[in-house]
Amino acid sequence: IGGAVNIQAGTLNTGNANWNFNWGYTQNCTCTVTAGTGSYTFNNQAFSLAGASVFVPGTGSFAFNSQPYSQSGTSTFDATNVALLDFNVTFTLSGGTFTAPTCASCWTGGNITQSGGTINGLASSTYIVDIGNWPNTFDAPGVGGSLTFNNLTLNSGTNYATEGSDTVTVTGTLALTSGSLSNNGFVAAGGVTHNASFSSSNTILTISGAGTRTINLAAGGGLPGFTLNAANVTINGPASGTTTVGGAVTIQAGTLNTGNANWTFSNGYTQNCTCTVTAGTGSYTFSNQAFSLAGASVFVPGTGSFAFNSQPYSQSGTSTFDATNVALLDFNVT
Repeated sequence: IGGAVNIQAGTLNTGNANWNFNWGYTQNCTCTVTAGTGSYTFNNQAFSLAGASVFVPGTGSFAFNSQPYSQSGTSTFDATNVALLDFNVTFTLSGGTFTAPTCASCWTGGNITQSGGTINGLASSTYIVDIGNWPNTFDAPGVGGSLTFNNLTLNSGTNYATEGSDTVTVTGTLALTSGSLSNNGFVAAGGVTHNASFSSSNTILTISGAGTRTINLAAGGGLPGFTLNAANVTINGPASGTTTVGGAVTIQAGTLNTGNANWTFSNGYTQNCTCTVTAGTGSYTFSNQAFSLAGASVFVPGTGSFAFNSQPYSQSGTSTFDATNVALLDFNVT
């Protein structure tokens, strides 16, 4: 279709053909459009559902290119059974109901902005962020709102942010594949996978939840700062390379085994727990903010070298730091 499509009344059943909408699609009516098994591509102009519009996607594939996808009013778009849902655009929901697909790895896109309406199915879906030409932001309804995903894959190579004080919680697997985090709103309540292409950033990822799981870090990959507050979580560092942590590290519960890689902690380290952190043979550099052991914390330095730069080293409570076997211990601080 070479021009814009505007549905204000009536019925459209697309059949099972493939459809290309080359100059936008607007549906604002008390009416239903039913799609079949074909592929549907929307180019150049926005896709908009408004009023009481109902769009039934069927089992085909959908690609939204170039311009925003938006819903408002009491409109409905139920993507439960689609084969592919590709948002190469921003997704904006100010009203109505959007239902995410249930397929394992078929929903891709970028920004999600929800100021109203309802998103169903996030908690049982996998969303893959793969748009690399702009920062990708998750904006939940209201101030301090939340979005909860089953699986979330960050694979665009760009920056991923939560809006303001919003939170994005991942209950399944958070895949840190390529890019970096900003703001402090991401919460990993399930598993985490890590790739060497992920970059460090001065922000904080919260790792929480009661489930038992192991997080294995890739050699040479960067990390945001993190708060580990999950007694049944073990983080294993790589056997080689350098792991750079861009934000503050706070360990409140859980286990960290750094492996034999070199580690750079760029914005401070705090451990206050009945837990143990075990270091290997690499070098460890702590910069810009304080290093603090408190409570019953145990830090086992291993045989590597340790440099504490810029800010104080402090211990309190019944904490333990046994530097017997280190190769070098350099306190460039109090």
